[in-house]
Amino acid sequence: MLGTLHSSQLTTASVTPRNGQARAQQAQAAPPAQPEAAAQRRGEWSIQLGAFPTEAAALATLREARESNGSQLGSADPYTERVERSGMTLIRARFAGFDRASADAACRVLKRNDYDCMPVRN
Repeated sequence: MLGTLHSSQLTTASVTPRNGQARAQQAQAAPPAQPEAAAQRRGEWSIQLGAFPTEAAALATLREARESNGSQLGSADPYTERVERSGMTLIRARFAGFDRASADAACRVLKRNDYDCMPVRN
């Protein structure tokens, strides 16, 4: 499952007929887990596959990388992280759950498969 650093208020609505009338019920979704906390719990290192202009692009990169490099990323935790740089919002695509040696090894494999990758200390 992919995590994100943002997403403030999510609501869902369901329509249930009751005596011929539709009634909307709203449920407040639980706030998403903070990926930084997950990254710190699972290893001292993460790997970053890039910083993208949209969340969709970052998530697509994480999915594709896991699908094509499952042996290196199978137990890693994917997440995105929003960052502001020079007035622009970028979304970092990262996997957590590494020590230094395994982060380096994962990046070597990903780079051979044409992914940008850099180890990042949590």
